[in-house]
Amino acid sequence: MLVSFYFITTLLNSSITQIFTSGSFDQESDAVTASLQQKGVEIIRDSQVDESFNKTFDLVISAAAEMPWDIKEGGRLVRLTTKAASPYGIPATNVTVSTINFQSILNGSNTIIANALRKVMKVTKTVDFKPLSESIKGYSIMDYKDALIDLQKSEGNKNRIVLTTSPQDLIWAHSPIQRKKLSFSAEKAYLLVGCLGGLGRSLAKWMVGRGARHIVFLNRSGDEQAPAKAFVNDLKQQGVKVKVFKGDVASPDVTSSVVQQVQREWPEAPISGVLQAAMVLDDTLFADMSAKQLNKVLGPKVQGTLNLHNALKTSNLDFFVMFSSVCGIVGNIAQG
Repeated sequence: MLVSFYFITTLLNSSITQIFTSGSFDQESDAVTASLQQKGVEIIRDSQVDESFNKTFDLVISAAAEMPWDIKEGGRLVRLTTKAASPYGIPATNVTVSTINFQSILNGSNTIIANALRKVMKVTKTVDFKPLSESIKGYSIMDYKDALIDLQKSEGNKNRIVLTTSPQDLIWAHSPIQRKKLSFSAEKAYLLVGCLGGLGRSLAKWMVGRGARHIVFLNRSGDEQAPAKAFVNDLKQQGVKVKVFKGDVASPDVTSSVVQQVQREWPEAPISGVLQAAMVLDDTLFADMSAKQLNKVLGPKVQGTLNLHNALKTSNLDFFVMFSSVCGIVGNIAQG
């Protein structure tokens, strides 16, 4: 038993730390199971009659379902026999039958992958590879369509195709979609609600860079804050006409008054676009929230948007954009 195992492991370039006879599975099943739980089976060797082999093979196949151990990944099932054939269709002519689960290797066996890559790289440096057969054909990358057609025409997929490249090769490439650059009319006005904070100022600057020359701001603090005042002055210095209104878009009267004043004072530039970015925060858990707090938060978004719609429903708008936040999808504590 020991001699045969030593012979097998020498041939397989392996090492054995524990040995169990086939009878161990019947006579010492608990001890064997406990011993194998940690490492699994590296080699199963069988040299008895077919019935015994069947039993051993069935044990290995069903181990994952019935017992807390299995044949170790990379392990071997070896049978010594004098018969011309083996059960389960495994030949007995000195061949190795291996099952390889690439998905399992890719998911966790980094050592196996690393060793395999090292061996492959070593082979590529020391071996002068020859063509597999005369059926291999080389095509320039420029002729890849002909190569694919040739490959499809081959009987039984016998042809092998190699695509080569050179610095002079030219191939067709699909150009990305040419999107029309978004622009804004200098003869139209754009109403930006709640847009004198950092994001709103950046957006207004972007619009001016694309042609906008009439900008209307409506927010609760107007341009009282220093950054907002400086930004408005900067726009005016660029030749942009700017109006800033201090008011709450949640108020129908305020919203209607602002729209009417702009239409009256800028008849040459009708309001043609709206960016609704008004927002009020009052972070509170829903269970502790009062009706006043709920209305305070929803007012600028819900009532404010309705007020803008009513005030501009006869206007010919190019766009009406309502801003929200990723918090509306993922949720923040006390903002849901």
